[in-house]
Amino acid sequence: MPVAASMELQASAYEQYGNRLLACVADRLPAYHWHLIERLAQDVWDHALAHADLTADDIEAETELPVWLAVAARTVIRRHLTPTVPEDDTRQAVAELADDDGHASAVPAALAA
Repeated sequence: MPVAASMELQASAYEQYGNRLLACVADRLPAYHWHLIERLAQDVWDHALAHADLTADDIEAETELPVWLAVAARTVIRRHLTPTVPEDDTRQAVAELADDDGHASAVPAALAA
């Protein structure tokens, strides 16, 4: 897609979905994060522009946003609400969850890796 067309699509999407995106972000954040709503909405746009297929035009029923924007919103919000844990701490937590034989059978595979 030519740069000019891409910029026009971005501007159009921002105009059309900006307020819905703010509402979507606000609905998914704890009330005490009210001051972060606009910054996180901008992070959603940045993430979507970097990673999404902007030409997809399916609309998600729940948020009334394009699917590409709704997915970016969930990704950014999840990353914001999930604290980053250093890998060493994760390995220690997995070791603590392991059963008596030292096997991490009760630990999800993604954490045990």
